[in-house]
Amino acid sequence: MGIPLLAQTMGGHADAVWFQLVYSDRFLSLMLGLPFAITENYLEKVDYRDSSTPAQRLERVHVLAAGRIIARNVRVQNLGMPYEIAWLSCNEFTESRDIDQELKRATRLLPSSWWLTPSLNNATMENEILERTGRLLVQMHQHYLLVLLHQPYVIQKLCSDFNADDLQLSAESTYSTLAAASASRGMITRYLEFRGYHRSPSSRAIDDKCFMASTTLLFAHLSGHRLSSMNVLEHQRCHDLGTIERAIALMEEISVLNDDPLAAARSHSLGKLLETEAHAADGLPYHIWIEGAMNASGTRDIENTRHDFQISVPYCGNIYISHQIRQDYPTEGVWNTDVYDSATIPTDLIENPSTIAVADGDFVAVEGPSSLQTYLG
Repeated sequence: MGIPLLAQTMGGHADAVWFQLVYSDRFLSLMLGLPFAITENYLEKVDYRDSSTPAQRLERVHVLAAGRIIARNVRVQNLGMPYEIAWLSCNEFTESRDIDQELKRATRLLPSSWWLTPSLNNATMENEILERTGRLLVQMHQHYLLVLLHQPYVIQKLCSDFNADDLQLSAESTYSTLAAASASRGMITRYLEFRGYHRSPSSRAIDDKCFMASTTLLFAHLSGHRLSSMNVLEHQRCHDLGTIERAIALMEEISVLNDDPLAAARSHSLGKLLETEAHAADGLPYHIWIEGAMNASGTRDIENTRHDFQISVPYCGNIYISHQIRQDYPTEGVWNTDVYDSATIPTDLIENPSTIAVADGDFVAVEGPSSLQTYLG
């Protein structure tokens, strides 16, 4: 159609159309976990500082950053290695750090007041609603890109054994975890404002972005529970969980309103992940592995786990989450029956247990974490 050439030579409407095509291609590729389709990108060669607003320049930074994130993810995919090993051994952290710095600099294109979450409910004029909606979308994309930029390192840390001797890796991993958690909060908060007002099916792509942000934030909390009293995320845990619960409730409302089974599936998966996070906070064991991941012996480590549910993450694949069954206890009865033998209740799995009562080999009562009581019925 000649749009790229017209965009470079004539600008104006052709430039706006081509930019929107590239913009959509990049974000759709990120959502689907695919390489971008439009490889020609003249945006890197053109200086728009004199002909565009700060918000428009920020959007162009987002397009370039999205393309770099996609290219990075595809390079790691092409290594043909298990996900957690590939991200541990690849040399992509320098590229990730450069993208992170570019997104930091991009925030300075606009004043600090611009980054406050705008309210749609108290807007009275149509043009005011449009302006605030556009600002919310740009803000969400800023946070969404940061989530996807650091998400691989959160997953890699969660699915791998922590090596305290590697201080550099520890510092890099901690930075990515904190950055992903912060960006996820920003994304979810703005999602609640945006989707609380715009509930039509045409905005369902925003649901997917919130789902990825919520998943990443819960992954960060799951990883943080390994650190016990050194878990800095614990300070914001209750607020984070409350925000995610609001997002789940909103997704459920939208799924009913629009007869959208995909939104219902997202809210169900987040609900299951919330349960797992709550159990982990109470000290109950869990196991997370990525489809195709192998253990040290070269086999999939599934014999001592029960697959509860799975979450699909772009450029990663299916992540399986289960509640781990200790090798020194029977594999029946603990998590999936209503009758419990005293030998099948591992009391050391309960943090600060109080009372476990067993009569004639059958479970009677338990005083301890509410999550355990939920499990045991």
